[in-house]
Parts: sequence; structure tokens; C-alpha cells
Amino acid sequence: MVKKAENFIRKEIKIDYNARRILKELRKRLDPRTRPHRTGRVNIEIFETYRGVVILFPARDVFVEGTDQILPSATPLLGFVAEQIKATLAEQAGPKAMEMAVETRTTPQTQRAPRFEDAWALTAYQAVALARFLRGPGEIAGEHLLPLGRGEAPPDHAPGEAPKPGPSVEFVFLTPQLHPE
Repeated sequence: MVKKAENFIRKEIKIDYNARRILKELRKRLDPRTRPHRTGRVNIEIFETYRGVVILFPARDVFVEGTDQILPSATPLLGFVAEQIKATLAEQAGPKAMEMAVETRTTPQTQRAPRFEDAWALTAYQAVALARFLRGPGEIAGEHLLPLGRGEAPPDHAPGEAPKPGPSVEFVFLTPQLHPE
């Protein structure tokens, strides 16, 4: 016998939407008139999803292709992201502090260095390399960083838009869940 949907107990999860403040600040710091913004030659997209605020940019602007080696030219961009993470963490200190997902994704066409047996290995090492960079010498505590290699999964995209093709790097300011007390 299959139970009817009305008989199931549904528990609603409450989400803290402080992500909108982060989104507003990031857009203001980059360019208040446009969502995509070019910093040098890097195209940055910032948008909000159900998970929180996402900063997305092409992996080719961060890594030597097919490796986990961070390009020296990516340092200013990653420094900007680190500043935003530190500022947000400073405002949200305590047990409900925000977490930052550091996600990397690739495509089947991406060339890989021989030491990476598949796309999962490449993206996992890239995500860890970014987390280590952000941690730096006492920069951001490791417990706030979640490095995630997504293999060949398609990148996130703004609601109502199609995903951009190609390998990507995403920083997601995860919206903390509010637990009922």
C-alpha cells in the first residue's frame, strides 16, 4: 500500500538570506551597473541561487590548463575573493558562521596532465589547491572552506540563464540553515 502525499510530515527548512547583502556588496565592489564584470581579462559572474551567492569565472583564468597549478595572474582575483570571505566571516562569527564552497568543474574535452587519471581527480586537486591558497598564512580558517571537485558536472548558472560552457571555478557563500530552537 502506497501512502498518500498528504500523510507525510513535511519539515520546512528555514534559510537565512543574508546572502543578498553579500551579493549587493560584491556587485558594488565590482561594478554596480552590470552583473558580468571584466577584471583584466577575467569575466566574473555573481548571482544568487538557493545555495547562496555564487562567484563564477573560467578555470582557464586561474589554472595552468589541465593542472592544479594556480596562475600568478590569478592572485589579484583570488585575493579579492579572500577579502570578501574574511569580511563575511568577521560579521558572522560564532556557531552559525558561513561556509564557503570552493568548486571546480571541467569538461570532457579538457586536456589533463598525466598525473590526473580522470576529470574527478583533476577537479579535486584544483579545489584543494584553491582552498590552500585561501588559507594561506593564517588568512582563512580551514573549517570554513569546503573544496569540492565536481568532475564534468555542468557549472552553476543564474536563474533563468543557460550554463556557460567550459571549465569553471565557483566560490559559493553558502547560506546557513537556521535551526529551530
